[in-house]
Amino acid sequence: MRELDVVLLRYLAQDFDGAPDAERAAFDTLLSLQDPDILDLLTGRVIADDADLRHVLKRLHANPRSADL
Repeated sequence: MRELDVVLLRYLAQDFDGAPDAERAAFDTLLSLQDPDILDLLTGRVIADDADLRHVLKRLHANPRSADL
């Protein structure tokens, strides 16, 4: 999905390099999921069990552009 690419690439460009190792690993985990699963997590239809993944999702939501989802 193009919309997901925009949100995920923005995080990668702006936040990934400065993120702690646990956050980087959680982002890698997020990227390993299928697009529908990522969308469910980003829209709140599914809540991540992993605290680090929830933190990454919060960071993605904090970006004003991710509100487009």
